[in-house]
Amino acid sequence: MERISSAPLFLHARLSGFVYVAGTIAALLVLWSFIGAMAGMFLFFPSALQLVLATGADPRERPTAAKVMVGVGLLLSAVVVAQSLRS
Repeated sequence: MERISSAPLFLHARLSGFVYVAGTIAALLVLWSFIGAMAGMFLFFPSALQLVLATGADPRERPTAAKVMVGVGLLLSAVVVAQSLRS
C-alpha cells in the first residue's frame, strides 16, 4: 500500500489528476479500513481523511479553504498522534 499512497505526490502539477487519484485512494482506504476493522486496519481511516483534505488544500484555487483544510489536517494528525501515544 505504501507504493500506491505515494502516487498523488507525482501529480502536484496536474490538480485534476491529483484530485482523482487522491479520491480513489481515499475511497479504497475507507473500504479497506471497514473490511479489515477486526484485524486492526481501521488505522487507515485517518489516512483516507488526510487525502480527502489534501484535495481541497490548493492555495492557488481557494486560499481560504486551503488554510481551513490544512488546519483540520494538522488537528487530525495531532489527534492521531496523541491517541497513539496514549495507547
